[in-house]
Amino acid sequence: MSKLLGMCFDWRVLGGLALLGIGIWVYAPQLLGAALPLLFVLICPLSIVVMAWMMRGSMGTQGSQRSATDRLAALEQEQARLNAEIARARAELAAPAQPAERAELAPPARPAERARS
Repeated sequence: MSKLLGMCFDWRVLGGLALLGIGIWVYAPQLLGAALPLLFVLICPLSIVVMAWMMRGSMGTQGSQRSATDRLAALEQEQARLNAEIARARAELAAPAQPAERAELAPPARPAERARS
């Protein structure tokens, strides 16, 4: 990848478009003025396509290395952990507030009520 002006461009795309530009210049020089801006615009989308094509094999290799039983066991373990977390959260919501927590949640007393107490 070439870092040109802080952007990543695939060298194959740059080389291919440069060859295409040279071919246009050699065979139809009158079209070079119209084709050059189009070639510059095509650099980015073609670089993305080439990079995605190059990465197509790396995305599927992680999951395919583990067997189905290993993946199932890992998913069941994750489900058990999540069920325990849900049960703990439900227990916290259902438990009555402790006296210290109630005092924190109570609204502050007004100055006139403080003087009476």
